[in-house]
Amino acid sequence: MTTELHETVTTAYLQGNELVLEEFRESDPDVVALVRESDDAELAVHRCLGMGARVLRLAGATLDTQLVEHRFDEMTDDLGRSVDEFAKRVDESAEKLLDEESGELTKALNAWLDEVTSTLDATFDESSKKSAIAKLENVLKSAREEQIESMRLLLDPANTASPLATWRTQIVDTVEKQGKDIAKAINELRERVVLEEAVADEAEKGTQKGRAFEAIVLDEVTEIVRHLEDTVEHTGDVTGNSGKVGDLVVTIDSRFTPGRIAKYVIEVKDKPLSQKDALAELDAAMANRDADAGIIVFAHAKQCPVKAPFQWFDHKALVVLDKDELDPLALRLACTWARWMATREALGEADTVDTVRILGLLDDARRSLKLATAVKGSHTKAKTAIAQAGQQLDEMTAEITAKLAEIDAEVSPDAS
Repeated sequence: MTTELHETVTTAYLQGNELVLEEFRESDPDVVALVRESDDAELAVHRCLGMGARVLRLAGATLDTQLVEHRFDEMTDDLGRSVDEFAKRVDESAEKLLDEESGELTKALNAWLDEVTSTLDATFDESSKKSAIAKLENVLKSAREEQIESMRLLLDPANTASPLATWRTQIVDTVEKQGKDIAKAINELRERVVLEEAVADEAEKGTQKGRAFEAIVLDEVTEIVRHLEDTVEHTGDVTGNSGKVGDLVVTIDSRFTPGRIAKYVIEVKDKPLSQKDALAELDAAMANRDADAGIIVFAHAKQCPVKAPFQWFDHKALVVLDKDELDPLALRLACTWARWMATREALGEADTVDTVRILGLLDDARRSLKLATAVKGSHTKAKTAIAQAGQQLDEMTAEITAKLAEIDAEVSPDAS
């Protein structure tokens, strides 16, 4: 938007080398906005005039703003027409080239596609004997038949050239030989099992069940308490208050419990029991034999419900006496504990023994016993391993000796 200079009212004129503006008004939005945003309105006007003058002089234009505006409008119209004409030509060319039905590029691509399709159909036609697929199928079929025949011959045990034929002969010979040896071993084992079952049946009959281990425990307990002059009674067949539960009863020397009777019961087991059942059976044995303490002795550690070789629960204790090794140390500790428990129960307030100290000593002994048992088990395993190694060494030595004898026989002058 421009402002015209009226001839009747002169608001701008030159005075020497200066332009003088009087009552000059400008309503162009860009000029007004620039001046409004400037901190110094007069400076902004000076800049606008200077910048406009420089632009007009560089463009070779006059100060006639109407002429400049007219030329810009013409240039804009010409540019718009040129762009429209170019776009129209581009659209016509693209339509001519890319039309889906009549486009030259579309026709060329369709022709190329038809040619490629025809060539591929001819090359990979399954019904054509000249196609690549037919040739490939023939090659694969021939290779497959050759491989199948080769594998059949290789895996045929009747074919003497096959490795399976040799293996089959060796396996049959080995199986026959081993079968005879196994049959012989099975017969020997069957006879041994029948004999052992007969012996076991005899041992299980009547009151003989567990009697062998009871006798072992009786001997060991008798030896343990002998120097204390306590008495041991085998009560397995003797009826007590409510039955025959309680295999051994140890009565403590009356000199230690004047005027009172103190005793503990021992139950012998050569079978596994749970902790609950073991303690319940001890309760019944103590009640049946009027005992103040009770011990249940297991024949093997795997039968005992606790891992420790000796463990007490109030007035009852579980202990292991391995009948295959017969180390009485745990049983001796258990008898010492039961004797002290029964004596303390009989004496009551008259007991002058330091209970705390005794319990401490017993607990220390129990822990040492557990450790000693573990060490002993490791030592036994080591001895077994050493013995097995020695046996293997002896067998190897015997085998070497036999081979040397064979070699000597072969190289002997009499061998020929």
